[in-house]
Amino acid sequence: MIQLLNNWQEDWLNYHKVTFDGVNRLIIINPGETIVNVKQDIYSSWKEWSLIRDHIKYLPAMRNTGGDPIGGNQFTGDTYFLINNWRIFISGACEIDGIVYSDNFPTPFVTASGANVVRNTVSSLVQNLGFSGSLTADNEQIAGAVWDYLMTDADTPGSVGERLGKLLTVAKYLGLK
Repeated sequence: MIQLLNNWQEDWLNYHKVTFDGVNRLIIINPGETIVNVKQDIYSSWKEWSLIRDHIKYLPAMRNTGGDPIGGNQFTGDTYFLINNWRIFISGACEIDGIVYSDNFPTPFVTASGANVVRNTVSSLVQNLGFSGSLTADNEQIAGAVWDYLMTDADTPGSVGERLGKLLTVAKYLGLK
């Protein structure tokens, strides 16, 4: 028994809500776990698991995007992707907190019969939208805004309307000749 504890001590000390099966490429939600956070309980646990013993020999299970600073001490939301044919196996009712997709399958989840998955996709990708003015506009206002939009091309400064006017004049001139 002591030998077993010594051989698997890292696993016992790093309790995770999930178990990783590298051979079958499964992230198994442990029985009794009803809420699993993708970032903490799956992604961070996978990074820890891959560093112990020889688990690094298995193909990576995940990649992520997000976490970029957007100012005001705010960050874009995290999105996780299972890669290399890894799946998340759920045997009972479980809420998945976070955004997770699969690069290889329509869904990242494999469920036992009767298992319910509640996906709570929480994202902070848009923290706030700075806007001043009216949210409604009629066709005349939209056309005026496009026509008066200033071009930033250094070769031909001016508005869209000025540039279109010049193009139409050239086209008219070429059409008359």
